Amino acid sequence: GLFTLGVFIMSMVIGTNISSLTAQRHLTNSKIDMESSMERLASGKRINSAMDDAAGLGIAARMTAQVEGMNQGVRNANDGLSMVAVAEGALEEVSTMLLRLRELAVAASSEVYTTADFASMDAEFNALVTEVDRISNVTLFNSIEVTGAAASKVIQVGDASSDTITLTFKDMGKTSIGAGADAALTFGTTVQTTPATAVAKEKFTLTLSAAVATGKVATYDVGGNQYRAAFRTDAATTMNDLALAVGNGEGVTATSSGTTLVLEAKAAGGFVPRVGVLNTVTPNASGSLNTAGVDTKANAVLALAILDVAIDDVTSYRGTLGASASALQSSVSNLMARSESASAAASQIMDADYATESANLAKAQVLQQAGTAMLAQANASGQSVLSLLK
Repeated sequence: GLFTLGVFIMSMVIGTNISSLTAQRHLTNSKIDMESSMERLASGKRINSAMDDAAGLGIAARMTAQVEGMNQGVRNANDGLSMVAVAEGALEEVSTMLLRLRELAVAASSEVYTTADFASMDAEFNALVTEVDRISNVTLFNSIEVTGAAASKVIQVGDASSDTITLTFKDMGKTSIGAGADAALTFGTTVQTTPATAVAKEKFTLTLSAAVATGKVATYDVGGNQYRAAFRTDAATTMNDLALAVGNGEGVTATSSGTTLVLEAKAAGGFVPRVGVLNTVTPNASGSLNTAGVDTKANAVLALAILDVAIDDVTSYRGTLGASASALQSSVSNLMARSESASAAASQIMDADYATESANLAKAQVLQQAGTAMLAQANASGQSVLSLLK
C-alpha cells in the first residue's frame, strides 16, 4: 500500500516569542516562591499576611489571644498569692501575741498577785491588744486591707471571664476577734432581800441590760469565791454552779429567763452566807478582745475565754487563706500547662519550619538562575530568523 508522509514544519515568527513568555512565567513563579521563603525565614512566621493562609490566620489569632490571656492569668494568680502572703505574715505575728496574751491571762487567774502585779500585767496586756489592732489596720497590699476589714476580692486566673478565684478577707482587729466568748453580763437593777432567819436563803434577783442567748455564762462572786452559771430560756429550770462551794456548806444555785437571773446562796446549819460582790462586766453580745483585761482575777478568767475564741478566729482565717493560696497555686500550674499546649498548637500554624523553608529557598534560587538562563536562550532564539534573510 501507499504511505503518506506528513511533514510538519514549525513556523518561524518574531512577533510573539512563546518560549520567552513561558520562561518569564516560570521565572515569576520561582521569584514569588523565593521571596515567600525569604520572608518566612526572616520573620520566623509561616503566615505573614492573610494571603499566606486566611483560615490559619484566624485560628492562630484566637489561639494567641487565649495564650496571652492565660499568661496574664498566671501573673494575676501570682499577685493573689502575694496578697495572701502579706496577710499570712501579719497573722503569724498576731498569733504569737495572742499566745502571750493568753499566758498573761492564765497567770492573772491565780490568786497569788498583788494589786500592783495585776496592774503591771494589765499594762502589758493592753499594749499587746493595741499592737494586734495596729498590725491589723496597717497590713495592706497595694493599699488594700487584708486583715483590717472584711472584703472579697476576685482574682482573674484565666482567659475566660468565668475563670476566677475569690479571696475573702476578714477583720482581725481587737473589736472583731474573740467575739462570742463566754463573758459575764452587765447587771441592771439588783434587789437583795434580807434573810428572815439564819437558815433562810439569801436571794439576788438581777435584771439584765439585754437578752441573753441560751448557753451563755455569767460569772459572779459569793463569799470570795467565783461561780459560773449558764443561762437557759426556761425560767423554771434550776441550774447548779460548777460544783464550787464556799466554806461551812454554802452553795449557789441559779435560775434564769431571757433577761432575769436569780441567784440563791444557800445556808446550812444555821449559818448566814457571806455574800460577796457581783461582777459588773460588759454584755456577752459585744464581748471581744477589746473588752478583755487582766486587772483582776475575775477579768482574767473571762479574758481566757475571749482569747480562746480570738485564737480560733485567727487560726480559722489563716486556714481560709491557706486554702485560697493552694487554689491559686494549682491554678498557676494548670494555666502554665494549658498555655504550653495552646502555644504549641499555635506554633504549628504560625511558625515557619526552617528546615522546609531553607530547602524551598534553595530550590527557588536554583529555579531563578535556571529560569534566567532559559529566558536568555528564548530571547536569543529569534536570531535564527536572520539566516533566512541572507
